[in-house]
Amino acid sequence: KGDVDVTVISASDRFLFTPSLIWLPFGWRREEDITFETGPVLEQHGIHFVHAPVTKIEPSANRVFANGEWFDYDFLLLATGPELNMDVVP
Repeated sequence: KGDVDVTVISASDRFLFTPSLIWLPFGWRREEDITFETGPVLEQHGIHFVHAPVTKIEPSANRVFANGEWFDYDFLLLATGPELNMDVVP
C-alpha cells in the first residue's frame, strides 16, 4: 500500500458478478443486485480507473495506449475476459 500505483483500464465501466446470472430469469436477483460501477469502487481504494479500450500495446516500451494517451507500466496484466482468443495477444 502506498508504494505502488495501480491503473485499471477497461472498455466496460460496470462489474458483473457472472455466477449470479442464473438467478435473473427466475426473478431472484435484479441486474442492480449483481452489477456495480467499477470506477468509484476502484477509486475508493486508490486505484486509477480509465474507462476505455486499450487499442495499442508496446511491450518494448512498457506502455499501453487508451483514451488518447499512453500509460507506462512496470508490470502489465492482460485480463481478456471469459472468451478465449489465444491469437489476439502475441
